Formats: sequence, C-alpha cells, structure tokens
Amino acid sequence: MISNTSLTPHQAQSTHAVSVMQISQKKSPLVLLTTAMVNVTTSSDHTKCVRALIDQGSEVSIISESLAQSLQLPRTRGPVVLLGVEESKWGTSRRSVNVVFSSSFDSGFKLQLQALVLPKLISKRPEHQISLEEWLHLTGLQSADPKFSGNAPIDLSLGVDVYAILIKQRLQKGPPGTPVAQDSVFGWILRGHTGNTSPLDSCTVNMSHCSKSEELFFDLQKFWDDSEGVPPKPFRTAEEEECEKIFQKTHSRTKDGRYVVHLPIKSDVTSLGDSYSAALRMLLHMEQRFKRDVHLQEAYAKFMEEYHQLQHMKTVNITADPRSISRSFLLAHHGVWRESSLTTKLRVVFNCSRRSSRGISLNECLYAEPKLQLNISDVLLL
Repeated sequence: MISNTSLTPHQAQSTHAVSVMQISQKKSPLVLLTTAMVNVTTSSDHTKCVRALIDQGSEVSIISESLAQSLQLPRTRGPVVLLGVEESKWGTSRRSVNVVFSSSFDSGFKLQLQALVLPKLISKRPEHQISLEEWLHLTGLQSADPKFSGNAPIDLSLGVDVYAILIKQRLQKGPPGTPVAQDSVFGWILRGHTGNTSPLDSCTVNMSHCSKSEELFFDLQKFWDDSEGVPPKPFRTAEEEECEKIFQKTHSRTKDGRYVVHLPIKSDVTSLGDSYSAALRMLLHMEQRFKRDVHLQEAYAKFMEEYHQLQHMKTVNITADPRSISRSFLLAHHGVWRESSLTTKLRVVFNCSRRSSRGISLNECLYAEPKLQLNISDVLLL
C-alpha cells in the first residue's frame, strides 16, 4: 500500500489504535481523515461534544482514557489485544465502556456501543493547518466537523461495527486532488486529498487498520481471570475454622481506635502447670547481663515501662493471691542487642515456646490462624 516505509520505536509507543509509519518522500500531500463532532452522554445524563474519527479500517470502537474519565462511565473488565499493520501489537485494552452518542443534526439518532479504553488514540489531526481552496463541489454542504482544517485532538474512534449505521447514500465528488464528501447522520464528512503538502521534509501518515487478536485475547482473559478474579474459598482445617469463629465472636475495638482480640485458646490454661519458675530464671539471667551492660539495662527498662503503659501486660500480685500463678502464664523474655543497628538496637523476644513444668508451651494451647499469604509455588506460577 505504501512503499519505502519505516517504523520508529517512539511512534509505536505513542499510537495504539492505528499504525503510524514514516514516509521517506518529501513534501507529502496532506489528506483529511474522516472526522465528525459527536454528542456523547455522561453518567449524569448530560451531553458533551467531542471530535470523533470514523474509522472503517478498525474492527472495534475506541475511546481515550481522558474522555472515559470525564464521562464517568462504569467500566467492564476484559483484556483485548489490538493488532495493526503486519499483525503488529499496538496496544492492550483492559477495560471497556458503553458509550451513548447522538447527532446535532439528526435529533432522532441515538446509538449505544461498546468502546475499548486506551490511554491515547491518535495525535492531533490534521498534523498541519490546511489552507482551504475553492472546493466548489462542497458549497452549501453542512460539515460534520467544522474543525476539519485545524489541528484538533481526537478522543473517540467509531469502528466498522457502526460505520454502516452512520453513513448515508449521498456522495459529492470534485476534481482530482480535492476531498470527497459523504453524507452521514452527523452531517457531511470529508476525506481524501486536500491539494496541500506537508511543510516539513517528511511527515507521518495514519494507516487505519486495527483488529482484535482472538488467540492473545483468550490468553490474556485467562490471565486476568486468574490474577484479578475472586479467588475460590481456601480449604480450612477444623482447627482453622474454630480459630476464625473465636476471632469473629471476641474481637472488638476500643474508643481510642485500638483493636482487642482474645487469644484463640483450645485448652484450659491452668493445665500448663508452673510457668513462673522458668520466667524467673530468665529474668535473673537478664539481670546478670544488665550488670555488664548499662546501655542494655536502660533500653530494656524503657521498653518494659512503655509496654506496661500501653497495657500490653499487667502486674500480677502473687503475694496477695498465690493461686494467681496457676491461673496465669508468665512469658519468659530476653533481649537481643545489636550495636551495629542504625534504628532499634534492642529487640525483646517473648518466648511462647518455652515449656512449663508439665512440658507444655503456650503456643501448643492456641489455635493456629489460617494462612493468609499464597504459597511461593502459586506466586511463581502467576
């Protein structure tokens, strides 16, 4: 169709719905693409006038991201791969919208179509200002696009899926080198040569050819269904289900916005036996470390005081009530000090795996919550 052509990487990235090719000839003739001013309906039932390209070389209709956002239309998920000349991939649309548009000249015309959403459709057209000649064959015709000779953006592309509905039978031709006028529901649309040439040594030419790739479409559809779709309810064991029930029944929120969650206990805490002796031995061990390291002692005391103020622990008076030891579990704790750390040098470890006099730890008496993260193998397969 066009010889001696080459495609630049920048052009391939900046156009999605059509193929932009670089012509090696100089002073290329400027041509008019078929454009029209169209009224589109917003989500609040207001109308907005936009410039549309009537593209019979495209299998689908396309809308720019900026226009779709301004219309505030609900979107439907569904990836579609768009192919251009030589089966080249020009873009992927992951959303579509239902657009209702009408004509300013035909009050009885209104149509709804599904349009794919792309970040950008096409650069401003025409690329350069066109000097209007005396096109006598167009005299008295109501143009569908009063801006056809100026450099204006295009935010909507109407494909061949609606082309036959828009076009009427009347056709107005002039001498060679002049545009052809076609009657439509929007007025007379113009296309073809203008008698003008590009002022630059080279220019870009739009080749309107856009089609959907069915094979890539189904591959992408399956990918997005797997990654964005609602995952099936994971299998849970009887213990995980019981843990979830305890959480649902007991969790609450305080007036200051903090959440309170009960421990998911699966057996009587008093069966743990004596945990006081192990906790006391660890405390005495830490006190010996404090004598050798004053900085550790200061940091440890500050941490425990803050922990107590935040009500993460409370004081148990074992002298007044010796039986409180059997009704409580005292966590053994120790500090890990890293002098090289640039942030927190002290990390306090509460050992819930430490066994009591009966050989049972606190962890063994609690339900394990259901796993929230995916398996690494499932992540790699995605």
